[in-house]
Amino acid sequence: ASLVAGVLFGSVLWIGGPRASLAREVVEHTRQEPQSFAATHADPVIVDRVLRAGGIRLRPGAVDVTYASSCPFRDRVVPHLVVRTEHGPVTVLVLREESLTRPIRVREGEFRGSLVPAGPGSIAIFGDTRSDLSEITARLETAVEWIELPGAGR
Repeated sequence: ASLVAGVLFGSVLWIGGPRASLAREVVEHTRQEPQSFAATHADPVIVDRVLRAGGIRLRPGAVDVTYASSCPFRDRVVPHLVVRTEHGPVTVLVLREESLTRPIRVREGEFRGSLVPAGPGSIAIFGDTRSDLSEITARLETAVEWIELPGAGR
């Protein structure tokens, strides 16, 4: 019985470990760019460039992007957006290469959020502890359109 319990416990740690690590890395990335929350308007040309480089586009009018940057994350470059909500700014990382089988809810320090499966990867959505993320998560899940990455297939 103790052998079975040990294998089960090890399996839970092995399965949960990578997802927990991903969530911690998203929170840490968000903490490293506090200036992103202060932005009030993003240049549409820059937003378009960041989205295209990440292999996505947003349905017009779905969200109000106030910050957009292509950021290094786990040896890749990913779109890092901040979108305006009625409860304040929310950080969004589009993680094309990080696939999930189910959503992950996270509460760490001053941040709370979720990582949700989307397209070929996932979307990380984080705000402060006052944020209501359910509405913006639903909007983003339908707003993100996955396109071919620039240079793919060559």
